[in-house]
Amino acid sequence: MAIPKRKMGRLLKIGVVVVILALVLLICRSLIRKKPVLDIDLNLFDFRHKLGHVYFDYSQRSITFSADNNDDSYLTVTFPQQLQSAPDLTCESKDSNSLCLKWMHRGKLEIKESLSQNARCYNIVWTPKNNGFVPLDCFPLTDAHWYGGSAHYTHDWPVEQLNVPLQPYISSPLLVAKETGKEVFGPVLERYWFSSKGVGIYVDNSVPLHVSINENNDNKMCFKASYISNHYQNPENLPPVLRYFVCKADNAKEIHEHMYKKCFKVPTRIPDEKRMQNPTWTSAKFRDQNKQLTVLTYTNEININKFPKGFFEVYGKYFRAYGDYNFDDKKFPNAHQMIGELKSSGFDVGTWVTPYMDLKSLHAETGKKNGYFVHDADSDVLPASISWNGNISLFVDFTNQQAFKWFHDILENIQKDYRNTAFTFDGGESSFFDQSQSMKNFIHNPCEYSTKYVELAASLGDKGTVKVGYQSQQYAMFVEIPDRRSSWDYKGGLKSIIPTVLTYGLLGYPFINPGPIGGRGSFSQKSFKNETFESKILPESELYVRWMLLSTYLPIMQFSYAPWEYNNETTLLALQLVQYHRDRVFPLLKAAAKEAEVTGMPIIRPVWWVAPEDIVAQRVDCEFLVGDSLLVAPVLEKGDRERQVYLPSGSRWKDNLRQKHYDGGQWLENYRVELTEIATFEREKTPV
Repeated sequence: MAIPKRKMGRLLKIGVVVVILALVLLICRSLIRKKPVLDIDLNLFDFRHKLGHVYFDYSQRSITFSADNNDDSYLTVTFPQQLQSAPDLTCESKDSNSLCLKWMHRGKLEIKESLSQNARCYNIVWTPKNNGFVPLDCFPLTDAHWYGGSAHYTHDWPVEQLNVPLQPYISSPLLVAKETGKEVFGPVLERYWFSSKGVGIYVDNSVPLHVSINENNDNKMCFKASYISNHYQNPENLPPVLRYFVCKADNAKEIHEHMYKKCFKVPTRIPDEKRMQNPTWTSAKFRDQNKQLTVLTYTNEININKFPKGFFEVYGKYFRAYGDYNFDDKKFPNAHQMIGELKSSGFDVGTWVTPYMDLKSLHAETGKKNGYFVHDADSDVLPASISWNGNISLFVDFTNQQAFKWFHDILENIQKDYRNTAFTFDGGESSFFDQSQSMKNFIHNPCEYSTKYVELAASLGDKGTVKVGYQSQQYAMFVEIPDRRSSWDYKGGLKSIIPTVLTYGLLGYPFINPGPIGGRGSFSQKSFKNETFESKILPESELYVRWMLLSTYLPIMQFSYAPWEYNNETTLLALQLVQYHRDRVFPLLKAAAKEAEVTGMPIIRPVWWVAPEDIVAQRVDCEFLVGDSLLVAPVLEKGDRERQVYLPSGSRWKDNLRQKHYDGGQWLENYRVELTEIATFEREKTPV
């Protein structure tokens, strides 16, 4: 049937209007993008933008990273659903190594490529335009093994074994996880992760970062930038920018070496080597019952049992109030004489301090008067307070240089007065800070408080110990892992030590104190003559022996519960192990420490370190290397007298217990290890 002429004319008019509108749109597009009118993308249905070997695909909400001349991807990043539409325009850029995309009502994505000798890196920046877009990038954990981040209460290894709900990425005491039932990020952490595929990720310090790991078993690690929490301050009301970079090298070891040079500083020197050579003794088992008599009795027992003197740490409440770190003369009537006797008999002596100050402290009024404490955000005068060990305490503002010097001088005077060798610096985690508090100098990241605290600690000598760390690798300090429970499991027990020590080393903290042998023990309440007191409960004997064998091969052997509190056999074994640590292990530790001083690489290393392509070694969490030459495989199960041992590929290994030789790349099944033994293997032959 023929179309009427009138109707045909109407259709032609409509067609002309459509063509005119299309031309107007093309002209507008060319003006915005500053490109010719007819510069049209002929690949109309390609939803991807490309920069080098990185593909941005808005239809899949993904950024895919691929290796050179290889379609196989090594990392895929997914981003929020709000951006599942084509970008409105690309940003003008004269840099061929950059990609910039804009969504008019959401925000902007910038990716910049850079090349070095060993790695290709991409800097990624999400900048929101309004609150309708919150940057949230997620990475799958299923296609590689991941390392880094922080310590955890239940410290499974590698990272993909963890389960951490989305939360501000700040340091916390690990006991918070025990109390709340939710995993937290520990007192030592860095914004750094890397994988067995040779992928490294580092998040900028300025980002108000939140992180989740395998939340609800989703097999993802997610980064979110948001000020909607109680910890990141935003006085200028800036948008929450998510800024991080991704680098790719051939394997885990190569990318770690590259990322360390890019992100961290090497230690200025090795801390006091005598701390690694001789045992550390601590009065932690006495808790708040520390007295001069208990300390002298303990040190006398060390002499009687013919153990090396080493370093003695007076731990617990030896003072009257937090902040007054002079000895309480009721508990220690002759503290100067006591320390003098200990030093003359061969001990170095240290004491325990924190950055927190009790309201009853002799220094509290001076600090308040001069504004030396962290203060309420609404007042430059009123100090903020926290609860610490059941006390309402103030905490020193180390961003204030005058407060820094004031607290330094307090501790230095104590050092001079008592001839004190060093301090153990407890506390300093950033989770105590929130938006209701303020410091003299603004910090983007609450973890910067920990950095300043470690700086203070390092200014008082190289024999001391800290328990926090963030961007503080350059300071010559021992870093003690959080207190362990006297148990066999991964929940803060014996099995958590190796993953924690390996993680600290990979984060750039090689000089590790693994804490007291046997853990912190436990206590029961007892009554006598209408008074209640604590009675200590020793860790079980088998656990103590296995723990002691493990600690022999770590940088510091630390005793709280003494071997002679068990029996003569345990005492004799402990003497032998302390001597073995000094004569045989310490030279290996010293050699690895000299390497760490130059490169920042760990002293205690994962077994994949000598075989980074070995997919079995990448998962091993119950063995470790001392340097590159000695593999240690302790027994970590109660009642076991045998275990499986994995020998990394590419090397030949000598069995120190059985004097046999094995090729690497194999499991030794049902390897016999008696209660007083530990399996160790020397690396004999390496690949060309």
